[in-house]
Amino acid sequence: MNNNKIIFIFCVNDEKKYTKSAAYIQSLDLPEGMELDVLSVTGAESMTSGYNYAMNASDAKYKVYLHQDVFIINKHFIYDVLALFRAHPKLGLLGMAGAAHLPVNGVWWESRNKFGKIYGSLTGNIELLSFQEVESDYRQVVAVDGFLMVTQYDIPWREDIFQGWHFYDLSQSMEFIKAGYEVGIPPQEQPWCIHDSGITDNMDGFEENRHIFLREYSAVYPIAEPNPPQFSKTDHQNILQSISTNHRLFQLLLEQMKKYYIDKQFAEAVSVAQIAADFASGNHCGIFTCPEMENLLIEIGNSTIRRRKPDKVTSGKVLHILTQAYDTGGHTRLAWRWIERDTERKPVVVLTHQHNLPIPQPLTESVKARGGVIHKFHVNASTLMQHAQMLYDIAAEADYVVCHIHPWDVIPVLAFGNSGEIPIIFVNHADHMFFIGASSCNVVVNLRKSAELFCIERRGIEKMQSKILPIPLDGLSRQYSPQEAKKKLGLPEQEILLLSVAAGHKYSPVAKIHFIETLLPLMIKHPNTRLLIIGTRSIDRLQDAQALTNGRIQVIDLRPDVSLYRQAADIYLDSFPFCSNTSLLESASYGIPVISYAPAIFNGAVLYGDHPSIENHMFLATNIEEYKNMVENLIINNFDCRATLGKQLQDKVAQVHVDRTYWHECLEQVYQSAEAIKPHSLHEHDYKEPQDIDILLTALHEKGGLAKGLFFSICHQLNFLNNPSMFSFLLDLVKANMVNRDIYIWGFRDTVMQNLLTVLNYVETNGARFNGFIDDDPSLYNKAIFGLPIYPPDILNGTAYEHKKPFVFIFSMNWTLTREYLSKSGFSEVFDYCINFSIN
Repeated sequence: MNNNKIIFIFCVNDEKKYTKSAAYIQSLDLPEGMELDVLSVTGAESMTSGYNYAMNASDAKYKVYLHQDVFIINKHFIYDVLALFRAHPKLGLLGMAGAAHLPVNGVWWESRNKFGKIYGSLTGNIELLSFQEVESDYRQVVAVDGFLMVTQYDIPWREDIFQGWHFYDLSQSMEFIKAGYEVGIPPQEQPWCIHDSGITDNMDGFEENRHIFLREYSAVYPIAEPNPPQFSKTDHQNILQSISTNHRLFQLLLEQMKKYYIDKQFAEAVSVAQIAADFASGNHCGIFTCPEMENLLIEIGNSTIRRRKPDKVTSGKVLHILTQAYDTGGHTRLAWRWIERDTERKPVVVLTHQHNLPIPQPLTESVKARGGVIHKFHVNASTLMQHAQMLYDIAAEADYVVCHIHPWDVIPVLAFGNSGEIPIIFVNHADHMFFIGASSCNVVVNLRKSAELFCIERRGIEKMQSKILPIPLDGLSRQYSPQEAKKKLGLPEQEILLLSVAAGHKYSPVAKIHFIETLLPLMIKHPNTRLLIIGTRSIDRLQDAQALTNGRIQVIDLRPDVSLYRQAADIYLDSFPFCSNTSLLESASYGIPVISYAPAIFNGAVLYGDHPSIENHMFLATNIEEYKNMVENLIINNFDCRATLGKQLQDKVAQVHVDRTYWHECLEQVYQSAEAIKPHSLHEHDYKEPQDIDILLTALHEKGGLAKGLFFSICHQLNFLNNPSMFSFLLDLVKANMVNRDIYIWGFRDTVMQNLLTVLNYVETNGARFNGFIDDDPSLYNKAIFGLPIYPPDILNGTAYEHKKPFVFIFSMNWTLTREYLSKSGFSEVFDYCINFSIN
């Protein structure tokens, strides 16, 4: 490939137009050292075949594919294109006009989110056609128009499916996205080119190719106009502030890790990394991985882990690493079912942070049945680095390593680095969260297509590293009919049972998306229905809904075995606004029709159910009204109709997820890929303006109680880290932010003398002023303790202070609500408040 060459490629059937366009090209400014070439293809059967021929015939790195009636009027065109490509290696394809989202029909120019500009003659006269302005180096989009497309990488055009002159451009846009590249539109003060197509009605093959496009790429990109949840202006600003603050805190932790690394305080550096990853996984920072942090962990491991050249003799062992194993939840089930089905290999299991949790019996039995062994690391008995050495020594005897780890577990990346000595498979079971560890692996196993695309686009993982492995399910057979199961559960047999099973936080309402409120009108309208939610007892507005339905809405705690409830169900409702994938599939395997709410959000499919095995057989609603209509239609339909729909779903799940032969074939492909592919460094993903997925994910974490802040992450990790000095650097940060500020203690009743003396000492040594206490008990107002007044929370309102915000120490036992109040008031953790460690 000639990196100093650019070629302009035409498919030509009008020599006069081509000659004119080529003349414009020859007049362009050419950078010194660059070669320019022009290639015309005549007699091509399609755009894709003509472009493939030209692409393969040229060694130019940079290729411009353009129509014969396009005239480039930006003399600096080549300079501008090269500057963009060289500055942004992830940018694979440039166009002059296109769409950031596609409408449901796949026609890009009907999108509400179009960018770029062009002089065109669609009306018969040359006129400016201008869409939204591009205000950065380029605007990332999902589709560009084919009148001019520029690439810096060669990806084959899909002549296998697009035979005519339509949708080749959108197809190529999707192919670049599938390959892990970005598609963009540059900023143009004035249009860079003229497209003198004139009035055209050549729509031959348009509809045929449109349907081909929709069928082929609906799994790559949700072909629907985005309809993300609509937050109020205040809520939206608060969420953006949360993301920004979280990112600042994460960067502070990263900087502290780097300082420890430079000072060769490796144990401290590793501990900070695990705290930072714990924090980022629950408190969204606008990023989903951190290559810099992973590289530092790899360097520490290379310096401290005693590694030996692995024995090439096959042992027949597979090491499965879990951070913690639970009776409920999808990742532990995946691990023990993997072990059960991998009949040709002996399992070894390591639990890195199991602590006092019991090991689930199915995991123990599956390992025992295969003649394997389980190692449980004892937290606090050793450091993370010592555990990493122990893990490496165990892994050295295995043929493969499979990581089913929590997003914050740094031990595997520390143990293995990225040498590729042992084939490592990383299971992406927390596909919507920040995680650590992908840079060590040979292969990332994604459980669905949206997770794979998300890894490529937001984590910097190479497409070749990703493999899809269906979630394995047991062959679940009915013991009871729905009526028999209802009778055993003490439920009315004649009622239609709507079932939903998921962890409680997955039902937390955000931006008027409310599981209970959505279904309540239907429950009232249809008194022969009952809604049973398994997974929580605390859903917003539950008591009101139960009263309005005479108790026909029930909730019970999550439990390991819910098979009887699934057999009783007539309709399964996936949790929302957050899906529960394993639960959805297990319900479908009983032959129950499934409904899922999945609004079209760019990169947002990762929050919803999109399993390729069932996406054409389940009900997917893109808005609330559509969802309610789907539910009501299934309520109205008779039992036989629901049974028929459920049977179609059940058969597909059985074929992909239950059939052990098929699943084993998929598994062997994963193992083969792990041997053939070396670990790749993650692409750097800079912090960017939050997308819809970032906004929604942050809201879900905060409403669901997952976003508990930095001090909670520290206290959580102190359960595992044999390094209590981790508080010291954070106390230094707090002290630095207290200088010359008014100080308050929130929670008078819960403030012990030792805490008060500690705060007073901080105040004395940092030039701050202790103003008194804050409490939400009105009976305490206008009183004083030690001569210091007790104020209501509104003392913190912006009008109450002139310069800097006050700094608040939270000693309240109800610290989560206090933290929420402060966050909504514009206060940021560490920078404006801190939580007393002793209450955690």
